[in-house]
Amino acid sequence: MTALYPQYMYEAILRVATNDPEFTFSVTTTPYPIYQKFKDLETAAGAYDFVFMTAIALALVPCVMV
Repeated sequence: MTALYPQYMYEAILRVATNDPEFTFSVTTTPYPIYQKFKDLETAAGAYDFVFMTAIALALVPCVMV
């Protein structure tokens, strides 16, 4: 739970450190944008996976025929 919502841990530590039971602390997390290079790599990887699986399937055709 702490890994997903670290603000609760921070808030609990700061409440004890400041001795203020009504202390509030908010954390805003925003993801970084995805670069176009990584999007292109994902697209290329999908094509390579398709070619690899097709090559394996065609290599196994003679084994099935025996």
